[in-house]
Amino acid sequence: RRQYLDWGLFYQEESFLTCWRYYERVLKQRNAVLRDKRPKKELDIWSVELAQYGKELDCFRKQYVEQLAPVLAELANELLNIPNLTLEYQPGWEIGMDYTDVLANDYFQACRYGYTPFGPHRADLEMKIDDIPVKHFLSRGQQKLLICAMILAQGSMLASLANKSLIYLIDDLPAELDIVSQQKLISLLARQKTQVFMTAIEKETICNFVNKLNVAMKVFHVEHGSVGQMTE
Repeated sequence: RRQYLDWGLFYQEESFLTCWRYYERVLKQRNAVLRDKRPKKELDIWSVELAQYGKELDCFRKQYVEQLAPVLAELANELLNIPNLTLEYQPGWEIGMDYTDVLANDYFQACRYGYTPFGPHRADLEMKIDDIPVKHFLSRGQQKLLICAMILAQGSMLASLANKSLIYLIDDLPAELDIVSQQKLISLLARQKTQVFMTAIEKETICNFVNKLNVAMKVFHVEHGSVGQMTE
């Protein structure tokens, strides 16, 4: 889930990657000091830098989640009929505390573990419906649809904010999705007005859906390592 957020920020925010790289470099240095049980004075030097880049990284992610939440909620409602999906961003330390204070207070615990236990490297993103994590009651098919909604939400944001066109790759669309869910997803993809590569074992159902939407389509068949275009 951290990678999901960072992927979106990588393409949407130019300065994100530099911040992320600095944070990862300083984190490794601080962990090395902890692992080698070096003097606290040396640890404090790295803690100052880690707090600086950690708070900047955390700010990037918070702003991104705020932008993403309404887009994802709308798509999740369309695909899954979930009208009240919420995103809960967890920074990787106790909410409400300043990261500088967290690092100052974690000295004994960090020395015992030999690594930094709190920070953006432990951040998480939790999706809830009526304050209940979705993982507790969504089926595998519904979880797949939710993942599709998450990817499409990022794509929609990137297309509108960064003026970039995307290509979607969907492997084995019918797997774990019933016909209604497949139809919803194909309709949503068609409205993205972008290029889509889609694989399936049986082509009939997908082709029928796409043809009804009057969307340009080419079909290829793969057999024994050879690829050939099929004609309707």
